[in-house]
Amino acid sequence: MAAFTTRPDDEPVVVALRHALRAVVTDPGYLGRVRQMRALREYPTVVAHHMAAFAAQEQALAAAVVTRTGTDPARDLFPTLAAAAAVTGLRVAVQHWLGDHGPDPRGPELTELVDEAMAVFDGGLRAVAGAPA
Repeated sequence: MAAFTTRPDDEPVVVALRHALRAVVTDPGYLGRVRQMRALREYPTVVAHHMAAFAAQEQALAAAVVTRTGTDPARDLFPTLAAAAAVTGLRVAVQHWLGDHGPDPRGPELTELVDEAMAVFDGGLRAVAGAPA
């Protein structure tokens, strides 16, 4: 969360989210936690706890997007959608990096996968007229 809220105010939301996600995945402790969660994912109660933590992070991130953009979450889907896309993009990038769907012949770094996920999200936002920067 702090990695997003400390980004420059004039930086577009998607750029700030991408930088924040890159900060998360380059944190040395993060990859260790990811590997631990991977080892424990066969236990449903652990998975449920992990998903609840992701949901809480998503809600906090949506609130931070509201603060940054001045949007009204009761009227505008953007803050919640941006947070959900960022958290989902992070999850998908990590799962891909861990090889959940088989080895990627490109051998990408996790930061490259985060960039790829956010580029897809950014492309979709650009297609929506009137989306806040």
